[in-house]
Amino acid sequence: MTPLRVTRAQHLLETTDPPVDDIAGRVGSATGTSLREHLHTAIGVSPMAYRRTFREAAAPLG
Repeated sequence: MTPLRVTRAQHLLETTDPPVDDIAGRVGSATGTSLREHLHTAIGVSPMAYRRTFREAAAPLG
C-alpha cells in the first residue's frame, strides 16, 4: 500500500464512521484484513485503535 493510501485511510478513520472494510474499498485496498495489516505496519496500531484515539481526543470535556 502506498503512503498516500495510508494517509487517505487515516483521514477517513479520523473523520468518518464507515467500517474498516468500507474504508478499504475507498482507498483501493483489496480487503479490510489487508488494510488492517498495512495500517498496523505503517502506524503501529489497528485501524480501530487509531479511530478510537481520535474520537477520544475530539470528545468535549465536561
